Amino acid sequence: MITANAIPSTTWSSFQRDAKRVADQAAESDVLLERRDGPDLVIGTAERREELVESIDVLARLLSAVIGDAAVLRRLSDPSVLPWLAFLPKRDRETFAAEFVSTTAAAIDLGTLAPVSVLLHEWKNTALVHADPRLAAAMRRDHPGAGAIVARPTD
Repeated sequence: MITANAIPSTTWSSFQRDAKRVADQAAESDVLLERRDGPDLVIGTAERREELVESIDVLARLLSAVIGDAAVLRRLSDPSVLPWLAFLPKRDRETFAAEFVSTTAAAIDLGTLAPVSVLLHEWKNTALVHADPRLAAAMRRDHPGAGAIVARPTD
C-alpha cells in the first residue's frame, strides 16, 4: 500500500493495452500499476530508483555515525517524528531508534529495504499493544502452556 507521496496510478489492463503511454508517464514520475490478481507494482526509471537507494544509504550511514550521541538518539525516538512512538515506553523508543538505524544501514548493504519495513511493522504492532489496554492486559496474562521450553528442531 502506497500512501505517502501518492503517485499516479493505472490498472494493469490499461498498462497492457497502452504500455508506451504508461512508460512515457513513468519517465516523468513513478506509476502505480493496480492489479486484481496480485500485489500492485510500481514502474519508474532505474535512475530514480538508484537516486532513492543512494540517498537512503547516505542517510543511514550518517545516522549510524551519530547514533551514539545522546541528543540524536533522543530526537530519533521523539514521537513528533513518528507519532505512534508516543505509545511506547521511553526505553522502547530508544531501542527502536537504535534498531532502525542499524537495520537500515545493514539493509542498504544488502540492497533491499524489506528488513526496514519488517522492523517498522513489528514496532508499530508493539506500539499497538501498548495503546490498547485490553490487548496489553491479554498479553500480560498467563496463557495455558506458556513457559515450556521447546526443543530445537532437528534436521
